[in-house]
Amino acid sequence: MVLLLAGVACRAREDAFTERVADEARRQPGLRGARVVERFKVTLTRSDGTEYQMYLDNLWLDCAQRPDACDDSIARAVRAGGEGQGTDDSFSKKENVRAVLKDPQWLAGAQRAFQEKATSPEKAKESEIVRRPFAAGLSVVYVFDLPDGMRIVNRGDMAQLKLDEAGLDALAVANLEAALPALQFDRVKTGSDIRVIHEGDSYEASRLILHHRWAAIGAQVKGDLLVAAPSRDFVYFTGSREDVAGLRALARGSDEQGHALTSTLLRWTPAGWEPLP
Repeated sequence: MVLLLAGVACRAREDAFTERVADEARRQPGLRGARVVERFKVTLTRSDGTEYQMYLDNLWLDCAQRPDACDDSIARAVRAGGEGQGTDDSFSKKENVRAVLKDPQWLAGAQRAFQEKATSPEKAKESEIVRRPFAAGLSVVYVFDLPDGMRIVNRGDMAQLKLDEAGLDALAVANLEAALPALQFDRVKTGSDIRVIHEGDSYEASRLILHHRWAAIGAQVKGDLLVAAPSRDFVYFTGSREDVAGLRALARGSDEQGHALTSTLLRWTPAGWEPLP
């Protein structure tokens, strides 16, 4: 009975959150309206009559982790949907391409959603997400950086940019290198051997792609450099002769975070990142 009541209370909060996002969307100047389809799904109707589906799972987790920033997160997400950022070619430029990390579950869900929208085999081919393997089951995926978010680069975009996969990867990594400042970190708490990178730019985990930058970080820890990337927005690290147990505990929290990535620790080597058993 206690579990049942807890589940009902949780669903009520989730429903209330969904309606909260819809209410914010109804106040957005660029939108005709918004309606709740189901829990964590809202349909926005733009001023030109087109519709946009908002999926709120990650937004919900973001708000749970950072309640003080929740209003801003909701407003930014609604604004991006209302303005149609990424739905036209205004940001589909080479200078906006970046490389990010995604987990297998996200990739499968996103690709399935894109395929379902395709109206022909040719469109289905164009909608394929471009990726390359990274480590621990993660993939490097390419995005257009938008004012209030990101849009995935697909094979149709790659053709429009006149790039092959190697060229797209080189461009995305070079742009990422140019856009991100030097690695900066803090201790998770005073006296801890675990450090955290959290810049609030949504590219925290993407910094792992810039492999060479981590060599200097590795020289500052005791033993091998070990990294946890439980989500897109947080990267933790320590040394193999420091607080590995604490790092594993933080990595195991990946399922409870928005934009979750992996609970597997990564070890830095000169040749690349490798999963730590």
